[in-house]
Amino acid sequence: MMEKKPNTLHDIATACKVDKHKKRYLNFYEQVFSPMRFDAIKLFEIGVFKGASMRMWVDYFPNAEVVGMDIEPFTSEHPRVTVLQGDQADKTRLEKIGREYGPFDVVVDDGGHTMHQQQTSLGVLFKFVKPGGLYIIEDLHTRDTFWGKHYNETGQITTWQMAADYEKTGVLSSPSVFERDQLFLMNHIQKCERFSHRGCRLCCFRKKG
Repeated sequence: MMEKKPNTLHDIATACKVDKHKKRYLNFYEQVFSPMRFDAIKLFEIGVFKGASMRMWVDYFPNAEVVGMDIEPFTSEHPRVTVLQGDQADKTRLEKIGREYGPFDVVVDDGGHTMHQQQTSLGVLFKFVKPGGLYIIEDLHTRDTFWGKHYNETGQITTWQMAADYEKTGVLSSPSVFERDQLFLMNHIQKCERFSHRGCRLCCFRKKG
């Protein structure tokens, strides 16, 4: 009798009714997540909305613990899921979550998508990523949309450009990140990879092992 192959991330995303934007990242996710799929990892996702992506992560990673945070209240009864409430631009709240629930093998930022929020969260949470772990920021195209000004009211460097500059120069600079955290990032990032598909963009920072 043939052993049944595990469902692909695409299959699971469809079953969980994950939104179309998240689906555009699945090829990238299959590539970076498949080696750790059956490991006992801890994944932290910022921005859970109605919980579709959290259900996807739980199904794709059968041995993972999944922690989610959203600015709106949300609950889950799944035994491997913890849901927290918080603002991803609140550095004190992020520090507390990192200390209480980290370290994490994977962090996925699918939160408010403003440049300030994305860069603030990266600056605080990267130290709570395990050596060799991944920090992923989704939807880096928001500044280029019709509503772009809403996503960059501070007028700061876009997160996509910040990552591009780091790739070129090895320097990471953001007004939303404390200087000590910028130095930590530059000393502990092994690799930065940017991904773009059908107008949607993300970047992935891999931490040194």
